[in-house]
Amino acid sequence: MKKCISLFTAALLAVSAIPMTTSAKTNDDFNGDGLENGFDANLIIEMHLEAAIPEYRSSLLTDELRYRIESTADYNGDGKINTTDSTLLLIGIKHDNKAGDINCDGILDGRDASAILSYYAKRAVGKEYSAEERGLELGVGTLGDYDGNSTIDARDASELLRTYVEASTVKN
Repeated sequence: MKKCISLFTAALLAVSAIPMTTSAKTNDDFNGDGLENGFDANLIIEMHLEAAIPEYRSSLLTDELRYRIESTADYNGDGKINTTDSTLLLIGIKHDNKAGDINCDGILDGRDASAILSYYAKRAVGKEYSAEERGLELGVGTLGDYDGNSTIDARDASELLRTYVEASTVKN
């Protein structure tokens, strides 16, 4: 399990250091929710974990998803599905979405702020994300620094909510 967490953390740290101007646009909505986001990048990591840890079998992957990821997610062309491929997908996500839009739906709203607060709270107490939640963690790690100070914390959620309220309020 520690190896699983280490691989996941390495991918998250790698993408958080990538500048917004980098582009690696892809079109891979692996989970079929209509959005290309951290949940899709997490599925690539899950594939890598299955290959790297023989006893690991992801509950998130169906045989159809495994085939689709295997067929299309080798972004660097090295013949392997690994955290590099997940990182490349996250680079594209970071490039193509606004800071704060955690679920990549094009709307900055309370769902995004809630995701940032959840991330911050879990990090503050050292709680780990479940396999199902890791996509959210990747999304926040990629797009959660809304105020641009290189730290993801409650201030990002607060600023995002302030922006959302201002945009939603009709001014007379």
